[in-house]
Amino acid sequence: MAVKPPNPKYIPKPYEIMYYPGQRVQIDVKHVPTACIVINAAGQKLYQYTAN
Repeated sequence: MAVKPPNPKYIPKPYEIMYYPGQRVQIDVKHVPTACIVINAAGQKLYQYTAN
C-alpha cells in the first residue's frame, strides 16, 4: 500500500498594503429563497449582493 505524504503546513499570505479606502472590495452574492420573499415573485429568482 502506498504511503500518502503529509499535507504541507498552510502558511497564510499577507495582504497587500492598502493606500486608500475602497482599494480592495469583496462582493458576495446570495440566492434569496422564495420563503423569504414578502412580495409576489412567482417564477423569479432574486439575489442579494453585498459589497464590503
